[in-house]
Amino acid sequence: MTLDPTPPVNPGTAPAADRPSMPKALRWFLAEFLVVVVGVLVALAVSAWWQSRQDRAHERLYLQQLDADLLATENEMHDAMAALTERAVAAASVEHAFWGQRPSDDDVLTRNFALPWGTSRYRPVLGNIEALISSGDIDVIRSAPLRTALVSYVEWSKARLDNISRYDETYYRPAVNEMQSQLDISSLRMETLREKNAGRAHAFDMSSIAATGRPPFPVDLDSALQNRVVYNAYAKLMLAHRNQAGEYGQILERARLLHAQVYRQLHGMDEPGNCQLTRESVSADFIGTCGAAFSTGDRAGKPIQLRLREAEAVTSGAWKIDDSPAIVVTGQMTVGGGTAGDLEVEASLVRDGVLRSQQGWFPVTMIAVSNDKLRLSFRVDTRQEVPANAMDLAILNQAKVLLRDASHWDRKDDRQCRPDKSALSLYCALIKASRIQSGGVHHRRPAMQMVRALVDERSAGRGYQHRLRDYNNDPRTSLADIQQLLDGAIANAKKDRDQGIAAQ
Repeated sequence: MTLDPTPPVNPGTAPAADRPSMPKALRWFLAEFLVVVVGVLVALAVSAWWQSRQDRAHERLYLQQLDADLLATENEMHDAMAALTERAVAAASVEHAFWGQRPSDDDVLTRNFALPWGTSRYRPVLGNIEALISSGDIDVIRSAPLRTALVSYVEWSKARLDNISRYDETYYRPAVNEMQSQLDISSLRMETLREKNAGRAHAFDMSSIAATGRPPFPVDLDSALQNRVVYNAYAKLMLAHRNQAGEYGQILERARLLHAQVYRQLHGMDEPGNCQLTRESVSADFIGTCGAAFSTGDRAGKPIQLRLREAEAVTSGAWKIDDSPAIVVTGQMTVGGGTAGDLEVEASLVRDGVLRSQQGWFPVTMIAVSNDKLRLSFRVDTRQEVPANAMDLAILNQAKVLLRDASHWDRKDDRQCRPDKSALSLYCALIKASRIQSGGVHHRRPAMQMVRALVDERSAGRGYQHRLRDYNNDPRTSLADIQQLLDGAIANAKKDRDQGIAAQ
């Protein structure tokens, strides 16, 4: 019997070579699993990218709204401080009149009596900030310091508004009630109103003033200035308006600081013209930037760096006639890392004024020095230099007097304006006139800038290096040309002065 060495084959079992191996199956499973995981991760990444894009779009929209709101708040608070400061000054003027410092014009005193009786309320624009906070969307603002500043600003502003309301209740309303029992402002102006409405009897139909006759009680200025109740009432009015103006000024300063943060987050750069300065210690200078405030010429796009300190007075001559600045800071300004130039900034009681630099004189709005004396801020507008005023007009008229005839004209200007010289060049006449009228000299004050502008018009293409010197020394220039030039500058200065008066 012969045995077959080949083992029997089970018909239901595949050969070992035909069966799939476990590692290969696992690889297929892992590949499919990896595809699913990668798909999920890609979907999540796309979703996150889209959400991030949406958040950035929402952030930009909110920042644009905040930018507009804060700028509107600055303007509103500026108007508030100007109006209330004017009323506080008027009330103080009435107080001074009790002590004998009475204006020579009774119409001025009557106006000062009437002005503090009125008041107005102003509010910062908080709607978008409050909506951002209450909706929870504040998280779309990526800057944590900015988020904190926004929340703080809302609560802080409301506290300032509460203070303003308290000044109303503590000072303003009691003062008005006291005055109404002692004084009728409309009666003080009775004769003026009668003259204005002469022949119009109906104008008195709805007035407390009768068309004829006199009131049966004293209403004249002399009687009012001997009334102690009136005196105390105006003291309260002065405190109310002064303190409220200060509160509005603090809101403005805080809004400007916050606006600088919003602008930086929105545009990635410092806001042009928004000057923010700090000092590291009480004795140090204020140091900071105004952003890239110049938009033309070789200074365009270059940041302005400032180093300033508080000063007692300006040294380059008065800006206005019979007016001294309430705030003065001096120091240096550097544009785009160039050479530092001297700088003076002055402001009136309402904190509006002028920045005097080697580049020109530019208007500034609301100089604010924080209570702790560690921060200084103001807004400067470099798009156009400040216009001429009555002081500039006086300087130009004085220069024309100094160049009244040929014996007083020096046609060989060397820019050395010695005080002992009797004959003056155009440049030296303007320098001397400025010293006579304003008490100082600044080469870029409006009066001199006006003359330079006219020289540019009349000497186009001549290639002057120093316009005033070279025009004066040009053989083609006569004394009549110099005087006509000054006449043109005087006419332009009168227009600026009259427009400034009309705008007040």
